[in-house]
Amino acid sequence: MLVYPQGGSAVFEREESIHVAGASPGDVYAYVSDISRYHEWAFEDVFMRSLGEGRFESYPTAGMAKHRAAISIETAEEPLRFTCVAKHDLSGTEHWTIVIASDGKGSTVTFRMQLMRDSFLTGWMQPLIFWPLVGRPRLLKRLSRLQRRLEGNPLD
Repeated sequence: MLVYPQGGSAVFEREESIHVAGASPGDVYAYVSDISRYHEWAFEDVFMRSLGEGRFESYPTAGMAKHRAAISIETAEEPLRFTCVAKHDLSGTEHWTIVIASDGKGSTVTFRMQLMRDSFLTGWMQPLIFWPLVGRPRLLKRLSRLQRRLEGNPLD
């Protein structure tokens, strides 16, 4: 079982990486750490609202379901690491970590998601059903949109 930095444990963790050509870690960090701009690279339609002091509310639409997520910035280590916690009404608490590294021709961006919900149902459904069918494709689309935004390419 994975250990969450502020106590508790993760029941599921996955990560994916992308390369962003020509973007410095500082450029990438400035973009991804601005939570108010998340809607620009999210895989779904989402409305973001600032609550001040590193806290936000998001209202994403997943299919026909609309729900709320409370997001709080946990660490901001410019220009290499950014973490936040998202508490979703439907899916529980997620811990997001974005690590940015220079690779000489741009930046490598690694996005790690930890699901913090500790239930038997979530523990076996996430890796076997939800992640392969929904979670990973959505994360890959999110990262592709992030890459295209940062490289100045139009979105689909």
